[in-house]
Amino acid sequence: MRAFVVAACLVAFSGLPAAASTQELFVEGNLAYSKGHHQEAIEKYTTILNSEESFSSQGLAQLHYNLGNAYLREGKLGASIGSYLSSYAQDPGNEDLLANLEFARSNTKDALTPQETNPILRTLFFWHFSLGRKEAISLLLWGNALFWLLMGLQLFVQDNALLKWCQRFTLCSVLLLGTSVGLRWISPTRVAVVQESEISVYSGQDTASVVRFKLHEGSEVRAVQIEGNWVKVDLPEQKQGWVKAEDVRVVSL
Repeated sequence: MRAFVVAACLVAFSGLPAAASTQELFVEGNLAYSKGHHQEAIEKYTTILNSEESFSSQGLAQLHYNLGNAYLREGKLGASIGSYLSSYAQDPGNEDLLANLEFARSNTKDALTPQETNPILRTLFFWHFSLGRKEAISLLLWGNALFWLLMGLQLFVQDNALLKWCQRFTLCSVLLLGTSVGLRWISPTRVAVVQESEISVYSGQDTASVVRFKLHEGSEVRAVQIEGNWVKVDLPEQKQGWVKAEDVRVVSL
């Protein structure tokens, strides 16, 4: 697994809030991890995530990444993969994260291949798959503001070819980003990660119903429906069933 950076300078660049107590917890969590006190590190990072602080996309990605590393060292495979996926949702381009996620997946018991998007689609719609959720929203807002600024400039600059080209380019960018944000909001990709050593997948929302199959810690399946304390999951080859919500962690990508 890639080296874990514990230097305090990460606080300045990770986008964490300026509150001293939050920064101290982050540094303490890093130091605890470096000393092998992984459970203590987990508690520090979890406290930060459960706080009411507002995080930047990079700051949130860093916290989930660090938490995933601590969980992995503690032997909690399901929790580790869940945290890595939460980090991926904010920063899908982190190569260290992708390497650690691949390593964690290689240790799962079930031979399930995580659902991947067609490479052609990933290339054609690269902005949708390469931007984190908050990044896409932020760029959409800035792009929208820039578009109206350029439209305002037209009142003072008439028949300028460059200005018109910039307006069209900005409008197209806003429409594409808007579509991406809309798809994530209306129809998010949700993954259920098994947190227990073994769980049952039932035919209905009742533990007395037929057990269709078993899943093991760290397995990733698509969450297609959430109703109360139950999650409907979908596997390849049209296998579906219900699992208890407390046994999985659902992450929206």
